[in-house]
Amino acid sequence: HPRVRRQRQMCIRDSLTRVQEGIIGLIEDRPSITQEEMSNLLGVTSRTIRNHIKFLLENNYIKRVGADKNGKWIVIDRKN
Repeated sequence: HPRVRRQRQMCIRDSLTRVQEGIIGLIEDRPSITQEEMSNLLGVTSRTIRNHIKFLLENNYIKRVGADKNGKWIVIDRKN
């Protein structure tokens, strides 16, 4: 879809997609947010959230601290 390609090109920090930016923003606002809540708030599927979170984790944009149930997300400071 051309619309998807356009969204991927519009990015704020480095080369993140709109959804990835949204995930980071939600984590900054509420570190204990669930992937299901992210999915509902961003209007995308849970699979989309999982895929983007995998990318963000592998590329050191975010990390997870604690257990699945009572853990939290942390946005990694990439200014250095």
